[in-house]
Amino acid sequence: MNAPPVDLEEKLRSQLAEFPYRRLYVGFSGGLDSTVLLHVGRAVQADITALHVNHGLQPDAVRWESHCSEFCGQLGVRFVSSRAEPGNGSEGAARAARYAVFDNRLDVDDLLLLGHHEDDQAETVLMRLVQGRAPLGMPRTRRLHCGARILRPWLATPKEALLRHAREAGLDWVEDPSNARVDHDRNFLRREIVPRLAGRWPDVGKTLAASAAMQFARDALLDHLADGVSAAPPVAGTTPDGGGELALREFPAELRVPVLQLWLRGLGEFSTPGNALAEFARQFDAPPDAHPRLDLRHGVLRRHGEKAVYTGPDFELHPRYRLDLPGVLALPHGILSVERQALGFHAAGPLEVRFRGGGERLRSRGRTRSVKKLLHGAGVPPWQRRTWPLVYSGDALICIPGIAIADSPEREPRWRVAWHPEINR
Repeated sequence: MNAPPVDLEEKLRSQLAEFPYRRLYVGFSGGLDSTVLLHVGRAVQADITALHVNHGLQPDAVRWESHCSEFCGQLGVRFVSSRAEPGNGSEGAARAARYAVFDNRLDVDDLLLLGHHEDDQAETVLMRLVQGRAPLGMPRTRRLHCGARILRPWLATPKEALLRHAREAGLDWVEDPSNARVDHDRNFLRREIVPRLAGRWPDVGKTLAASAAMQFARDALLDHLADGVSAAPPVAGTTPDGGGELALREFPAELRVPVLQLWLRGLGEFSTPGNALAEFARQFDAPPDAHPRLDLRHGVLRRHGEKAVYTGPDFELHPRYRLDLPGVLALPHGILSVERQALGFHAAGPLEVRFRGGGERLRSRGRTRSVKKLLHGAGVPPWQRRTWPLVYSGDALICIPGIAIADSPEREPRWRVAWHPEINR
């Protein structure tokens, strides 16, 4: 049984009403989808521009461009064509070149319509699934780098409806012969797999497109909730160095991975690998001295006791730094400042900042203790202990900023060193 007719003009008109814009463009390749989109767009709004990108990948590329120009002349719409040859000729390179043209051509308050339809959306979901990625499709709307907005008004419209409109309106369009090559992954899905699925489940295209829409809604909800999770004590909060921490063991084992994903989204980590997070979460059933580490896109996820801790990426330090009296020293992971203070330590000349190599000891308040124990006793996480600044006067360790100062003669001048760790280190 054929599907009921779709009022494409009303569908487009209602979606255009959602977005304020100054100029309206249609990405026009000359194929069925964009031809119908331009035809319907011209009926809805007379002031519209067709934007064609000639990739030069097919022998008929020049003829297609001429066809597009003639069609626009018949419709009475402006036609703009740009040449953009992708470097390696792949589908991904062609897409990148095409979007570069869009970014160069459009302004922040323009709206660009693209003709992707429900069947394209279903193929995208299947493609991502077989690649082991989240079942996300193409977004109905998003921003380009230039600030212009993209709108795909046909994402919930089957190709059959576009084909019916084209035939009833007597429209001509071009066919890309490369679409018949099943050695391309998307064409293989389109020509070999989707028809077989549709033979058993006739609504498979609509179902997959709806799944993509639900996934987008779920991600939007996660983004909304992430702020609350990352800011709601005592489950989540900030570390002493400004990073993020999450009391993960307070959650049942089966909830730890989704809670981690939600929390990390609030910290800007949107592409966290599920299997790696599952292994990280499993380490919270190990003894407290287990220190798993997971490198993410922008930072590092670690365990500290009962909590998951998110910090910035690793950084390089010089073995030694000069610290003037008084003075300020900017390090890759924070700032040291020195000022006069009566209750501080005595030193007469420039100081030097070094870092742990092992075996360092400090005599303070009549007791000599290892730097390792002093850092541990102060609650400094293991990954910060190797980069905690140690202040020397000559070859004598004289200060562990924020933790302890060495016994020194009762002479002036006396100094205090303050350590201000950089956020997320």
